Amino acid sequence: RAREALYGGRTSDTDLEHGSCNDGVGASWVNAQNVPNNGYARQLQWDMVHRAVPRSNIWKADQWVCLTRHHAELVVDIPSRLGEPLWRCFQKARASDELYFPTAMSLLGLIEVSPDADGSPRDNAVKKTTRANEEKQPSVSHSSSSFPYIGTGVVKRCVSYCDWSENGKNPATFNGVSDLQEVIKLSRQQGCLFARKFDGARKITLEEWTQSIMQGCAK
Repeated sequence: RAREALYGGRTSDTDLEHGSCNDGVGASWVNAQNVPNNGYARQLQWDMVHRAVPRSNIWKADQWVCLTRHHAELVVDIPSRLGEPLWRCFQKARASDELYFPTAMSLLGLIEVSPDADGSPRDNAVKKTTRANEEKQPSVSHSSSSFPYIGTGVVKRCVSYCDWSENGKNPATFNGVSDLQEVIKLSRQQGCLFARKFDGARKITLEEWTQSIMQGCAK
């Protein structure tokens, strides 16, 4: 499935170009939002993006995103279109890596949600865009249809599972094999491909990893 998502697999080049999605194949996974969730985000992230980038196009995503080949090529081609690197607009922003890709995709028109004029939360706009894009997509399985579309061929979906329940600056740290089974279960429930962060001092052997994965598949 990972190979199909990255390289097309069962989907044609035309499907990838137009963002068609079948069980998540051919869609980019970008868990992004275009509203600051606190003062830190507003002052040190949104407000620090260069004014050349329209406010309505600023988005922030998880550190990990998964782009289709077509979307990745469009993002990589931005400097040649502009005649200069886009990353310079993010030099003063904190967590610029989390801002760059979704903002670039918005500038390209790949993420289509329009902001409210007053900068208030865009829940209704997200729902409207989700419905509009789902109408463009072929029928999808439950695993992908449960994630909203935020653009044509772009789903709001996490790539990596993290536990932020402690409300800290960093996600919770998992303690080796003792937490592995629960992490695998929760990651699969949320449709994630990876998980973080694990305590590096508590090594997990290949045998322990394989056993945990197989036990999870059996369930």
